[in-house]
Amino acid sequence: MNEEKDTKNELREKIGQLEEKLDIENGKLKKINTVQDSLISLKKSLDKCTAVLSRALEPGEAKEKFNNLLDDNALDFKKTHSSFEEQAEVLKRKVIDLQAERDKAIQDYEEYSREEEKDSEK
Repeated sequence: MNEEKDTKNELREKIGQLEEKLDIENGKLKKINTVQDSLISLKKSLDKCTAVLSRALEPGEAKEKFNNLLDDNALDFKKTHSSFEEQAEVLKRKVIDLQAERDKAIQDYEEYSREEEKDSEK
């Protein structure tokens, strides 16, 4: 009887641990989404400001340097955004795997409980 309780407790603990891991990974995913949204908003604001400044600059070396700086910044933004996208994809896959593992643990727990019930009826 104690062995059955131990097994049941172990299964319950495993489910709890998996749910904790899911909460952590979902939290990370939420933070990445928030940072991405902030980054996009910042880029939009920066684009408006740089457009105004670009129109105000006289053609020449200063305008060319400014445009080169804008090109470099656009490239940096794309790299950063892509990096966040990659991290988000890794976390999404991890969440899917953890959900599947949790669902399997719940299924094992339920099957064990049914078997335990059948054994106690005998």
